[in-house]
Amino acid sequence: MMTFNNRESELPLLLENRIKSFCSSTDENSIGRDSDERLWDEPIVGYSSGDDPLFNKLKKDIGQFYWTPIEVFTKTFPKVKVSPEKLTVISWILPQTKATKPIIRKRPNILLKDGPYQDFSANL
Repeated sequence: MMTFNNRESELPLLLENRIKSFCSSTDENSIGRDSDERLWDEPIVGYSSGDDPLFNKLKKDIGQFYWTPIEVFTKTFPKVKVSPEKLTVISWILPQTKATKPIIRKRPNILLKDGPYQDFSANL
């Protein structure tokens, strides 16, 4: 568990480093059991305010089933009172590696249908 001891300004860098460390060291970021080749390059991490107008636009465009950050927070922590501008949304993307891009181009739904492990090790 991370502790911050009044170092909130360091939190974004600590979280980003934790995400990148997890993705670089986990056995699950591997093409197959007998390969050191990674499925994903270094993650791209971004932050936005919980009151960013984009979230309401997404809800309008996608539908009522889409939850804004404040809706997620209040449903998860109903006893905690917070305003949207006090929330931070952390997003991260797992970019494909050079080794996985050709496979994905040939079979774009491979990850959705088969899962990443079975097919990658057989096709390299």
